[in-house]
Amino acid sequence: MDYRLIRSMKPVASHNYECNACLFLDNGALGDIFFEMSFAQKRAVVKHIRHNNGEIQKGDRYNYDVGIQDGERVTTKSIPAIDAICQEFDIYQ
Repeated sequence: MDYRLIRSMKPVASHNYECNACLFLDNGALGDIFFEMSFAQKRAVVKHIRHNNGEIQKGDRYNYDVGIQDGERVTTKSIPAIDAICQEFDIYQ
């Protein structure tokens, strides 16, 4: 899986969006790393994935990344705290 980042922005959400990083954590990876996470990371997971159903809320800042993966253009939207957890624990691999 070859990925090259082209552009990264941190805009303010004009309406609710689905968080791509939340999907990675919610699809089974969370159970593997939950006990290795700090209290602050667990609190972010509960707030964003459980209470907000994994959505970026209107008015919140989020990561908007555009890249090339396997020759195709890919865009992702993610909550910065959840994205940091995914990167720290190599969830995107």
